[in-house]
Amino acid sequence: MWFTKRRMFRIGLIIAIGIAMIIFVINDYNLYSTPIGKISNIKETYLKTEQGYDTNYKYNEKYYTQKITATIMNGSQKGQTIILENTYGVSCVYDTKYSVGNDVFIENIKGISENQKYITGSISTTKRDYFLVVVLVLLFGLFLIIGGKHGALTIASLVINMVAFYYVLL
Repeated sequence: MWFTKRRMFRIGLIIAIGIAMIIFVINDYNLYSTPIGKISNIKETYLKTEQGYDTNYKYNEKYYTQKITATIMNGSQKGQTIILENTYGVSCVYDTKYSVGNDVFIENIKGISENQKYITGSISTTKRDYFLVVVLVLLFGLFLIIGGKHGALTIASLVINMVAFYYVLL
């Protein structure tokens, strides 16, 4: 029978290890040297509407400004509140709309001065590493569950090829 106790134990172990890896990567702020902020509040205001042309079509693009409050999650300013600003178009082709709970990399941090109440900075990009880990955990988990020993050999082969490819490029 396919559902033996031993096989169910292996599947449970793979799931537990996968969940532990995902939780670790979601909370790995201290491994980064670049400051990371967790967005806690967003105030969004309408900025403008611009008209554009795309070969055959005329369109109106609405732009909004987000005043973002975030908490710094790592580095020397860990735990402090920072104010960030973001402008995005509704299409989000060239920019990003951020949401509460997003983790973002912060640059150009300016400390508190006499005329400022808060630390300010700018967003460089979104922290996306946990999406990659979720996909890899699912992929490798399925390799192991479906393929068994062959799945483990496939994972080993992938890792060896990636390491060799990395060293060849250097």
